[in-house]
Amino acid sequence: MDSCRTNKMIGLIAIGAGASSLIALIPVAGTIVATVAVALYTIGGGVLAYNNADGNGVKIKVLRNPFTKKLYPYWVRPQ
Repeated sequence: MDSCRTNKMIGLIAIGAGASSLIALIPVAGTIVATVAVALYTIGGGVLAYNNADGNGVKIKVLRNPFTKKLYPYWVRPQ
């Protein structure tokens, strides 16, 4: 993925983290779910930003579930 797309993805992840943090304002049930969501968004955005620091984009390795055909990312590295 080139650096421009990676930067857009990082921006979208930041937007999702901000939206999830608003859910934390809901008493009790929303707090735990939103905290976990914000943590995952922040870690994911940080990993992409760190690997895209040179401005060359990133390579994302994925695993494919043979039954459901869904893709799961498991490794990110700079190009």
